[in-house]
Amino acid sequence: MIFVCYLIACLMFAVSFAKLSCLLRLRNMMQIFESARSVVGKADLTDLEKEKRMRSLAIKSIKAFMSVLLSLAAVAAATIISAIAVAALTGVDTDALIDFSLNPVVLLLTVAAVSIAQWAFRRRAK
Repeated sequence: MIFVCYLIACLMFAVSFAKLSCLLRLRNMMQIFESARSVVGKADLTDLEKEKRMRSLAIKSIKAFMSVLLSLAAVAAATIISAIAVAALTGVDTDALIDFSLNPVVLLLTVAAVSIAQWAFRRRAK
């Protein structure tokens, strides 16, 4: 039953990660950083213009970082809450579930399974 609770938590992680657009938020943050990097290298801008643009980009980057941080915190909270709720409903010991979930072999197999599933999905889509 611990395995079922773990699978439900993994599914909740995947669904909340996708629904909260975490990758899109990360890409947006990286684009802001790239814009800031390109401003520094522009020879056609004066130092004053560069400073103004960098200030604006600094504020945007802080907002983007907070967006990423809060979305990842929400994903973690949804995953943890769902795992604990399912464990409570099924009578599974939460300490045993945590021990199982943090086992390095389980984590490695989970990452491998997700990677293989993504590879198979992409291959099938072609």
